[in-house]
Amino acid sequence: MQRKTVLLLPSSYYLSDEVFVQIAQNSHYQYIYLDPKDSSFKKINSKHKEAFNSHKFEACLELAQDIYSGSNFFLRWVSLQIKKNQIIRIILKLKPDLIIATTDGTFAARVIARFLPQIPFIILQTALISADKDKYKLPKKSFLKNPLFRFFGNRLFPLGSPVQPFGLNHSRARVLLWGASSEALIRPLIRNQKLHLVGNSIFAAVASQALPKKSVLFLAPDARDQEESLEFCNHVQDIAQAFPHLHFQIRLHPVMDPAVYRDYFAKEKLVNVEFMSPSLTLRDSILAANVVISQYSAATLDAIAMGRHVILYKKINEHYLSHWFERMDLPKTTTTRGVIESLMRYESEGVFSGQGPSSPSIGEHWYAVGDASLKNILAEIDLVLKEQHSVQN
Repeated sequence: MQRKTVLLLPSSYYLSDEVFVQIAQNSHYQYIYLDPKDSSFKKINSKHKEAFNSHKFEACLELAQDIYSGSNFFLRWVSLQIKKNQIIRIILKLKPDLIIATTDGTFAARVIARFLPQIPFIILQTALISADKDKYKLPKKSFLKNPLFRFFGNRLFPLGSPVQPFGLNHSRARVLLWGASSEALIRPLIRNQKLHLVGNSIFAAVASQALPKKSVLFLAPDARDQEESLEFCNHVQDIAQAFPHLHFQIRLHPVMDPAVYRDYFAKEKLVNVEFMSPSLTLRDSILAANVVISQYSAATLDAIAMGRHVILYKKINEHYLSHWFERMDLPKTTTTRGVIESLMRYESEGVFSGQGPSSPSIGEHWYAVGDASLKNILAEIDLVLKEQHSVQN
């Protein structure tokens, strides 16, 4: 009997690849990795082409190139129609039994949801989901600026609009989420689609591992320009100078150019600041620290899940704060002084000697982790393919 074919549709390598590799290595189906080349991380993905090919999927295929061509409304529409048709042709040629996309979403995922509803579709959570419900509506300015878009909007879908994120309008979609907090955001956006809480498969029971001594990890933000990068460097310098007896490590965001940061700290010559090796996984980086300082990101939840103490610095998204972090008893500050005071408190409580209080729990965000969650995901894949086989027969 011919093996079932499953297409994996990532958004960005560092969010989706780890779980896709888990799925492909623990299942007997034929997995084809489709590099959509249309996400906001397109350039970063292209830099890591060797990573795609090292996963040993059955094949790694490119779907389309840049989806936008100029700002002219008509040219954009034509460009999107061309890319849409390319994607449809490639997928129909592959004849997949199932497509798995992620909650980061891509143009390709929306094309599939709109024009290929006959193919079973799984949407797998791989990162935080924004709690901003207005994000999933067309801005009023678009309607006022272009009345044609209001009239033809549904026919032109998906023209890069945030309506129905990550292909959520697919009539046969099966949405697999971490847990209750994700469900609260997605439930109002779906109709007949099936929603299941499967947990987070990339987390294992690691909190019991021995803590390092007097180490602080900065998870650098995805700075948009050099000014923002230098602001972060100044922030790190001030904190490191206030705690010369602590060891500070910096993990750069995958989309950031390391040159600005390395040049800055090479000139300042701070003996207690170093960069984490890019070869280390995010999990290994977090495990090497007692305390993690981060903005409001999924990596913050990673750190808490691994039993690390966290300081939330510089609020960048009010909706992330209100939904994911507001109920957690974590230090939250927008100033360098606030971070210093939080570190002083952690130090006085014995966090750096392993005697401090336990870190907050995030059990409400997902119900299973590690192998337990992976089994849930694989079971959902099996169920969808069995249902598809019954329909075909």
